[in-house]
Amino acid sequence: WWMGEVEDTLTGGAKESKILITSRKVENSQGIGDKMYKLTEMSLDESWSLFLRVAKIQEHELESHNLKGIGEKIVAKCGGLPLVVQTVRSLMRTKMVTKDDWENIDK
Repeated sequence: WWMGEVEDTLTGGAKESKILITSRKVENSQGIGDKMYKLTEMSLDESWSLFLRVAKIQEHELESHNLKGIGEKIVAKCGGLPLVVQTVRSLMRTKMVTKDDWENIDK
């Protein structure tokens, strides 16, 4: 799939440069390169801990605003993928501040 769509972009870099491509599907990496690293998903506890660190917030602060349960559901939907957890929480930190906002994200 990549030959026609992104090959020029990937092969146009500086000599000996490295490119990291991420995908959930193994078949997307076929024909791209010779090294593949399979990452394990984080546990729900690890994902929640990362969510709190990215948010720079303490768990008790979420509890006091009745947001902990909603936050845990959102984190569970991230599938244990650190980049997804970080991205979702970063977006929420800048744009989502009310309980209704959090509930809309959970939908």
